[in-house]
Amino acid sequence: MQKKEKGQHFLGKSATIEGKMICQGHIRMDGNFTGEVAVEGTLVVGEDAMMHAQIHATVVSIAGEIHGSIIADQVIEILPSGKVFGEIQAPKLMMDEGAIYEGQCRMGRTEEESKEKSEDFGTDDFEEKQLLYEHPGKSQEESVAGANM
Repeated sequence: MQKKEKGQHFLGKSATIEGKMICQGHIRMDGNFTGEVAVEGTLVVGEDAMMHAQIHATVVSIAGEIHGSIIADQVIEILPSGKVFGEIQAPKLMMDEGAIYEGQCRMGRTEEESKEKSEDFGTDDFEEKQLLYEHPGKSQEESVAGANM
């Protein structure tokens, strides 16, 4: 049985790559990349990086710019200089002040769970559920009346 080696990989500022990259460990991208990236580990997108890619990694930390889709098994972090345009999916999303994100986000649910929830919308069971606001010292009617203002 071969042992998988995890390493540290780097794409410098002056590099431009098109294609598919698959690696394990830690990778830092500071150049231009177009294509697909699969990382069993951490992908760091540096401040000068520009990516047009489909990304799947354990952890993604973004200080540069990404156009495409990102799937992270643990967390996506968008730093103050980070810009993301596209779809993201991760159990956790962290966005610093100044970060830019435009797109769709899916967090903490599988596709099947999301589909089940959307099928419940509009059913009698869903419509019968009410959101009640409870405030200390107020009756339920006062709380609901206050919430409708």
